[in-house]
Amino acid sequence: ALYTGRSSVANHPRCEETQIRKLIEEHNIKILLSNRFIGNSALDSFIVDHPDEMELRFSNTSFELFQIKR
Repeated sequence: ALYTGRSSVANHPRCEETQIRKLIEEHNIKILLSNRFIGNSALDSFIVDHPDEMELRFSNTSFELFQIKR
């Protein structure tokens, strides 16, 4: 977000799925970023549990970038 001029939001790593969905809806989130070195079990579980709701757009050894399907 810092280098692209876009807004960002972060969830608490132990929040529930309903809280992640609320963040996505309230902030019109279109991209999810999962960092392999900074643990975020709530977001990682959300991504694994709902693969049909998102598309992997980029992946490398550090992170995965998912676009939410609308």
